[in-house]
Amino acid sequence: MKDGTEAEWLRRRSPGSTLIGKVERREATVHLEAITRSVDTVWICRGDLGAQLGPVFMARWIASYDPSGACVPVIMAGQVLEHMTAHPEPTRSEVCTSSTLSVAATPGSFFRMKPQSVSIR
Repeated sequence: MKDGTEAEWLRRRSPGSTLIGKVERREATVHLEAITRSVDTVWICRGDLGAQLGPVFMARWIASYDPSGACVPVIMAGQVLEHMTAHPEPTRSEVCTSSTLSVAATPGSFFRMKPQSVSIR
């Protein structure tokens, strides 16, 4: 999403549908409050944000974001368990990311693995 107006457009065309706003662009970080008010759930995509913002800015933005203040559930997503499909021990990055998501009290975390995905609540 860019600023939440996309949700208004979708709601007019599909009344009663549940909308999940995907935050993956720089504009969305600026307009996150408006996006949060316009959707039923916010999905923050760490990898896409990292590609858009750069890893340092993305990490700072994620660290400063408090999902407990959102008026809708917030899902943090990341491709952090890919390594564990072939190795029994997690990497430091996988442990840190999982810990960060847990400490941030996100109501849901989504860890993508190829060729399938698993959602953890």
